[in-house]
Amino acid sequence: MSSGLVYDKNGWLFENPQENAVHDISIDDINQLLCYAEQEDARAEAVKHALAERNEAIRNGIDVPEMDYVLEQSLMMRTEGTVIQMPYGLHIITFPSKGHLFRGEIQNYHKSIPSLNRMLKDGMSNKEKELIRVIAHLRKRQFGRLIWKINVVPYWEAEISDINFDALAQHYGLATHLMDLTNDFKAALFFATCKYVPETDSYRPLTQGGRQKRRCAIRIYLSHTRLDY
Repeated sequence: MSSGLVYDKNGWLFENPQENAVHDISIDDINQLLCYAEQEDARAEAVKHALAERNEAIRNGIDVPEMDYVLEQSLMMRTEGTVIQMPYGLHIITFPSKGHLFRGEIQNYHKSIPSLNRMLKDGMSNKEKELIRVIAHLRKRQFGRLIWKINVVPYWEAEISDINFDALAQHYGLATHLMDLTNDFKAALFFATCKYVPETDSYRPLTQGGRQKRRCAIRIYLSHTRLDY
């Protein structure tokens, strides 16, 4: 069976991507997305290799063609491990930028929202919601003070880049206003089809339960198919 993926004239996988609508996709569609992921991985690696060769040539005193500043910055942003300063002052480490952003979910939620927002239930008063936010922020603050005692953390901030404590808190399971996304389709596919088991600290594949097979979801937040940088 041929793939059912259809792209509009602007290169988006589905029309009106902001609607967060549900689209069923086939195994062939998944294989096609995996193929796109392999292409993006190869292109990101090629950009990284080309910039590494250019920088090595400059260090060795070899003349290299001048590069447009905007193009150079664009390539740097797409190269894994480059420390750059953002306009608002923070230093960050880049990762391979690709044409897609995904989020894998083990069931088809009505909408995707950060963990802290999920704690704010309908019917709560503004005071109750604010109390939940304050407690969450106090926990993140205490978490930051705790991990600062680990030597690598102050070293990292002093020598490498700034530290996003909210992102670290998110990684360790604290409620935040952040939401996990990945530009690796294979990573999203894993988290959409495997469930974490706390008792064994491991993941297991989702299985058919009852009469209906559980529906998992891969949210495609940015799905533009242009791969040229």
